[in-house]
Amino acid sequence: MQKIALTIAAVASAALLFACHPAPPAGHPPALTPPPGSTANPPLIPHAVAEADSGADCLACHRDGEEGAPPTPHPWLVDCRQCHVPQLEGVAPFPPAY
Repeated sequence: MQKIALTIAAVASAALLFACHPAPPAGHPPALTPPPGSTANPPLIPHAVAEADSGADCLACHRDGEEGAPPTPHPWLVDCRQCHVPQLEGVAPFPPAY
C-alpha cells in the first residue's frame, strides 16, 4: 500500500512540474537550465508592471528585445509573473548573476 501511495505521489509531482514548464517548441534549446555560476533566480522586473498585464504585454517588448528590453530565452512561456516578480520601489536594480 505504501509503495502505491509513493508511486502516485511521484507521478503527481512530475505532472505538476511539467504542467508549469511546458517543453520548448522544436528548434529551441532548453532555456530553463541556469548557466553555471548563476544564482538560479529568475531576473526581477525592473520597471512598473500593471496588475492586469499579461504575458502578451511582456512579450510585446521581450520577444525580440524591442527598445532595449532583454529578449526572453523562452518566448513559449507566457505566464511571466509565475517566476519573475517586480522589483521593490526605491531599491536600485541589480543585474542577474548570469
